[in-house]
Amino acid sequence: MAVSRDSAAPAPRRRGVVVLLLLALAVVTSALISQVWTRLKKIEYGYKISKASKENSGLLEINRRLRIEVALLKRPARIHRYATEELGMSAPRPEQIRRLRVRTSSVSSVSGEGGEAKRSVAASAHQEERRVAASAHLNRGRSQR
Repeated sequence: MAVSRDSAAPAPRRRGVVVLLLLALAVVTSALISQVWTRLKKIEYGYKISKASKENSGLLEINRRLRIEVALLKRPARIHRYATEELGMSAPRPEQIRRLRVRTSSVSSVSGEGGEAKRSVAASAHQEERRVAASAHLNRGRSQR
């Protein structure tokens, strides 16, 4: 049995076509899988964004309520009422107020003209006066109880 050259040639050609078709099928299949995977990820991230947006809205509402509460707690009338009714505080009497004297000569050596430094020291002195008066008032209030 002799094999002719004509019948031997088509076999390798068919094998090449089959390999090419399998390769094309693999490319199309991977493209389809990639497309499906991309759409699934899009849906997943859409849900995550929706959840984060709802959480953000909730946190913004909590923040708004807390800001309102802070504003209500900072009201001077509320603080005054709390200080007088709950803590027993009152305005200091004139004899409870202590005035501090600031030497301006030491202040002017800190700063060239001394204007800003003098204002800073004066503000600190004023704060110290208020602190001393409040402390004296608190101590008096505690000793009366």
